[in-house]
Amino acid sequence: MRVENWPEEALATAQHFQPHLIILDVMMPRIFGGDVAARFRADETLRQTPILFFTAAVGKKRVAEHDGVIGGFPFLAKPAGLQAVIGCIEKLLAGKVDQPSACQCGRVCHEGFCVPA
Repeated sequence: MRVENWPEEALATAQHFQPHLIILDVMMPRIFGGDVAARFRADETLRQTPILFFTAAVGKKRVAEHDGVIGGFPFLAKPAGLQAVIGCIEKLLAGKVDQPSACQCGRVCHEGFCVPA
């Protein structure tokens, strides 16, 4: 596991580390989480890496209304218990959640926000 707290360093860190899963927040310092996801999707070596948004920016009710997927990305609302986090990670790593490279508009989208892919 590797933690990167600065979104502008996330791409370089992930390129070096080559994670099996990327966990992002929507609300990040200086760069919107969707922008960071777009950078991963645009990178040849990381575009197939599953991304999970783990955030307090979207409530549990909203996540449940969308069956845990918003804008094509799995979302888990904070706070979440350990078993919920582990279960979501296991589903992603097993390939049981589709991960789009872009939505129909040609961008990486979530929660009504679209960013260039």
